[in-house]
Amino acid sequence: MKKTTAILALAMLMQAASFGFSINIDPPSVWVQSPANSAAGGTIFVENRGDEPITVKAYAEDWTFAADRSKEFKRAGTTKFSCSGWISIYPKEFTLAGGSSRQVQYSITVPDGASGGYNSVIFFESSVQGTSSSLGSKVILAGRIGTIVYLNVKGASHREVSATEYIVSKPDEDRPLNIKLMVKNEGSAILSAEGTSVIMDKDGKIYGRVGIPKFYLLPGDIAPAKAVWFGMLGQGTYKVLTSIDYGAGLPTVAEKEIVVRAGGQLSSIKLTPGRTNKVSFVYVNKGNVTTSVSGRVEVYGPKGSAVKTFKIGPVKIQPSLSRAFGYNWTGKLAKGTYAVKVMLEDASGSLLGTGNILIR
Repeated sequence: MKKTTAILALAMLMQAASFGFSINIDPPSVWVQSPANSAAGGTIFVENRGDEPITVKAYAEDWTFAADRSKEFKRAGTTKFSCSGWISIYPKEFTLAGGSSRQVQYSITVPDGASGGYNSVIFFESSVQGTSSSLGSKVILAGRIGTIVYLNVKGASHREVSATEYIVSKPDEDRPLNIKLMVKNEGSAILSAEGTSVIMDKDGKIYGRVGIPKFYLLPGDIAPAKAVWFGMLGQGTYKVLTSIDYGAGLPTVAEKEIVVRAGGQLSSIKLTPGRTNKVSFVYVNKGNVTTSVSGRVEVYGPKGSAVKTFKIGPVKIQPSLSRAFGYNWTGKLAKGTYAVKVMLEDASGSLLGTGNILIR
């Protein structure tokens, strides 16, 4: 059964290529502004780019956004902001010869008392029939393509947004700066929004600018406005300013402060006795830039005398990463309290860490 299914799928793909089956529409989306108790319409061009004649059926359906912001298509009249039942299409069915095109008219009649934003999709569905030479049977290839409809009732649609969350990633030099502003449509209109993020210092000098691609919001929707900036920032304090234009005059603006610093932190300073003694510690680069670490670690005995000294580095450590250091030597250690002193130089200056270890 699985083998037969695979052969059939392959045969259909081969037939699609041999038939040259392709349909195109223009425009892919339309925005309509119309008052209540009135009608508005337009023209959609439908083109058969294939070689064979096709029959095309036109009809309206609903759609809404899925969690990943892709469109989910549903039966007409089943979603909250549906205007599919207001759409008339002419002609609803027609035949296109290979390489030909035609105009399709649509009209949207907005009922009295309507307000806010509505949406739909006008689908053009077609099929072509052929014979599979490999299977000796007929195959029907079908597909559809749609023009997305956005409708705002003129004079009765309110535009308003709010920023619910603003996240800017840690500005490490070895990765891009990720910017995400969660935008909520607080109004009744369907919104088309886009924006810009600007990185500047405290004096207003601009270090980077990146555009936020266009996105859409149904009433009540929350969607992320995202930008990624590839650039380098030196040590200092910066502002990331993101503005979103949603067609209501003044844009909505969010601001976040980020700090680029160098330097790190010492932890886990240990002395482990045995046939081979080991002194160890961990350096964590808490800064945003790669730093070079060098210095020394000293071990002092119970009477304050130096037991061992080891030179450290230089070692380069990238932002947000840690590095474990360990140094060994042989010789029996007497009982008592030992002191371990780690003295480092990194991009921020001097760093000192100490630890007292009791050997019983």
